[in-house]
Order: sequence, then C-alpha cells, then structure tokens
Amino acid sequence: MNTYERVLVVMAMRPEAEPVLQSLARHWNIELPGETALDGRLPMRRWHFERPGGGAVDVVINGADPVHGVESVATQPATLTADAGIRVTDPDLVLTVGTAGALPEKARIGQVFHVSQYLFHDRRIFGLSPEYENYGVYPIETTALPAHVGGADVPAAIVSTGNSLNPVAEDFRIMQDYGAVMKEMEGAAVGWVAGLHGKAFSGVKAVTNVYTRSAMAALGSGRSLQEEATDFQANFEAATTALAGHMPVLLDELLGA
Repeated sequence: MNTYERVLVVMAMRPEAEPVLQSLARHWNIELPGETALDGRLPMRRWHFERPGGGAVDVVINGADPVHGVESVATQPATLTADAGIRVTDPDLVLTVGTAGALPEKARIGQVFHVSQYLFHDRRIFGLSPEYENYGVYPIETTALPAHVGGADVPAAIVSTGNSLNPVAEDFRIMQDYGAVMKEMEGAAVGWVAGLHGKAFSGVKAVTNVYTRSAMAALGSGRSLQEEATDFQANFEAATTALAGHMPVLLDELLGA
C-alpha cells in the first residue's frame, strides 16, 4: 500500500467534521488545531494537523452559506472547497469523507465503506452520444484504500453523487444500472477536481439511512420528502461516530509509521 506525507480530507458539513476533528486530536494526543479560513474570500474552513508520528492532515469543510445560513452542501461548494484545499495544502492524497444513504439490502446504519468508484446519477445527458452519456455519469476510479483497518474488514463500494437529498425514481435506476451501493451529494465533484490537479483520490463513507424497496417504489406517488429527511437525521450521529472511530486509524496507515 502507498503511504503519503500530506492528506487533504474534504468534508461537507461542520456536524460531520467535528467528531472526526475531536477524534484525531484525542488519538494523536494533541490539542485540537485552531480553525482558520481556507480562502479569505470564501466560507470554507480549515484545520491543520501535524501528526506526532510524522505526516500532516488538513481537514476542510464547505462552511456556512452566506445567504441562507445553513451548511453548504452539494457539488458546487464541494468543487470550490476541493480546489481551494488542493491549492493551499498541495496534498499527496485527497479523501472525500462523509455520510451517505444506501440502496436496499446493501448496507447497515453506521457501516463504513471505502469507495472504489464515484459517479453522478443526476447528470442525465442521454440520447446525444455515448461520449456525452459517459461525461454525464463520469465514472471516477479511486486510489485503493486498505481493506483491513484496525483489525476490521472494510468493504469497498461504488458511490453515486447527486445534488438532491431526495432521489427520484430515475436516479435509483441509474444507480442500480451502474452498481452503486450508496448515494451522497459531494464525492464525485471532489474526485473530478482532484483529477484536474493530478492528485491521488479516494473516499470514505458511513451510512445514515438505507432505502427500502417499498420506499423506492413509492417515490413520486405520495411518499413524504420529510420521511426521507427524518431517516437521515435520525441516524446521523451513528454514522459520524463511526467515521470518528475509523479515520484516525486509517490516516495512521496512510501516513505510515
């Protein structure tokens, strides 16, 4: 397995990042680094860790939207955060880390996956040419992460990215056609930026909600959007706790002895 000197961890929301930040500081027995602006013109935020055993980790988040005051989620903020993070920190490896929903019978709440491939499910450019179809879906292969971390097996999965928390039936069809196990709102955008910069790229996702086949069938026929959002919120702590336990051990392996 490759080892790295500098890893950039790109996360969407502060509530996703805070348990990971606190866990890294405890694991390395250091004071939690101060929060700084990633770019003074943008809302993105940064925490810089110098690991006592060698190597550096920068955790960056999208920050709060200046108009609406909520966490900046989805692909546009993720693209800006990844680009600014890479320019500022010049990492050897870019990791997109966060939470995701899983398709039926593919995962359990709080389960952690390493991402083998990212793609987009809501960039539907079908019928023009195979090239445009492939551009829309844009499969992105990742750098392999360890299959065993801290004595536990970590499954690999294909993850699909889209700009809506609430998928529609066509989104599910595309995900299933391409073998996706999970869906989220940022990862493929981060991977696209990492590719433009020529950086090694991978992802780590923890499951917040598992769609059922009956829920998928009910899409567009009366299933409440609030039900889906409630599923996500109810299991958010379990997923972020799992990430907080996983990331320090994984980063130790990636940064080497």
